[in-house]
Parts: sequence; C-alpha cells; structure tokens
Amino acid sequence: MKDYAKMWLPTSKSKKSHNTIAMYENAIEKHIIPCIGHFRLADIRKSDIQNLINEIYEMPETCVKVSMTLKQILSAALDDRLITENPYRNIELPKRPPSKKRALTDLEKQAHNRPDSSYFSAQLCYYALLLRLL
Repeated sequence: MKDYAKMWLPTSKSKKSHNTIAMYENAIEKHIIPCIGHFRLADIRKSDIQNLINEIYEMPETCVKVSMTLKQILSAALDDRLITENPYRNIELPKRPPSKKRALTDLEKQAHNRPDSSYFSAQLCYYALLLRLL
C-alpha cells in the first residue's frame, strides 16, 4: 500500500494545485501510511479502512480528506488491476458539523453589490483594519 500510495500521487494528481497536492500528501503520510501502509493492497479489508477512519473520527474534516484520498487510491489500484475489488464501500464517516454562517455587514453588502472589484478589495481591507483596531 505504501509504495502504491506514494506512486499514485505524482502519477494521478500532478496537475492539481499546490494546496491540493499538499492535502493529499498529508492524508497519505500522516494517516494512511501509518495505519495501513504496511498491508499489501490485496490484503486491505473494509474493516481496516473503517479502523483508520475510527482513529480520526473526532476530526470530521480530516476524515473526509483521508477517506476521499484512500477511495481514489484504491480505485486507481483497481483500474491498474492490482486488486480485484475495491474494499472501500459502506465506510461510516462522522457527520460534519453545520457551517457557521453570518449575515453580511452593511459595508460588505455595499462592496459586494458594487461592480468595481478594486473598490470592493479596498473597502474590505479598510474594514479589516478597523476590526483590528477595535
């Protein structure tokens, strides 16, 4: 698993942005390899994957990123005929907390409705500066 995961990233994701590649690297190096990197691809079971997710269950965003990365790696291994079936199925992920939303301030509404984006940027910088001074 370890060797294939390390080969998969530059092969499959080389055209992605720097931040996207960093996210995949983090998932592979900090979570996937330490937990299941020692397995042969053909020996990975659904329960191994669920155990990996369970170890990081308290971090829903990390679970999603690790899960997405692992699912793609195993799908690629299936396409490369290194495994006969993808063990990633029916994996239980934690529920993500609802995103925190807030209403725009009057200044943000004005800036958003204004067609001149430089005005928008300048006003937001001014607003951010004011918030820091308070």
